[in-house]
Amino acid sequence: MDIRKLSVRERVLLLTSAAILSLIALTAAFSITGQMTKRLQSVQVQLSAQADESRRLETELLRLEMYASRFLAERNVDDLANFENDAPRLRELVSTVEQFTSDWSLSSLSERYIAKTRAAFEARERLGLDENSGLEGELRKAVHDIERRLQTLDQESLTVHMLMMRRHEKDFMMRLDTSYIARFEARADEFSAGLQQAGLSEIQRDEISELFSAYQRGFEDWSEGRLQLMRQQDMAVAAHAELASAVSAMSGDLLARADTA
Repeated sequence: MDIRKLSVRERVLLLTSAAILSLIALTAAFSITGQMTKRLQSVQVQLSAQADESRRLETELLRLEMYASRFLAERNVDDLANFENDAPRLRELVSTVEQFTSDWSLSSLSERYIAKTRAAFEARERLGLDENSGLEGELRKAVHDIERRLQTLDQESLTVHMLMMRRHEKDFMMRLDTSYIARFEARADEFSAGLQQAGLSEIQRDEISELFSAYQRGFEDWSEGRLQLMRQQDMAVAAHAELASAVSAMSGDLLARADTA
């Protein structure tokens, strides 16, 4: 169309129509842009909130592991209570984050971590929460009983065998090297043979034999319990590492998505 052939009135109408159409197009563009911006902001807010929840989960896991490690090392029952009180919070956070991402198997990993840690707690409690309780208390009593009785009999050879056994006992406790259990057992055989040759009455030999058997059982039970605790702790540590790795990876993924959204 040749605009020069149009009348002035027609030209004005044409320009007005073009202006109106441009305004409509511009308004539509602004509206679409505004809607896209709002949606983008909403996504960013959602991702940021999810990242915050994942960080809270990381913090809670660190707190639980602190309680667990401290209880197993120091036997403070307050740490045990704190772990049990906070474990439900870990489950709640896992449930929350799994509402927006289920790619990390956090629920099963967290349940495995709690179960393995509790198994380590049970092994620790069986050993004893102080020197007078559990298997440690039984061993300590058995040691004192036979040592006191030997002192009254003036049997130097039996006392030497007993001291060697105590040395192997303490070496095992310090190093957790099972070779010391074998050495303990070898000294125990020597003690039993020496007891038969000692110048004691039958009543005295029977008494010492009974006390010695209690000491042997006490050490055997304690050493097996301590090795069991070590195995349970290793499994709990592995379960924690697996869960912590998954939580860290999830947090990193959510933070990256929030930054690029």
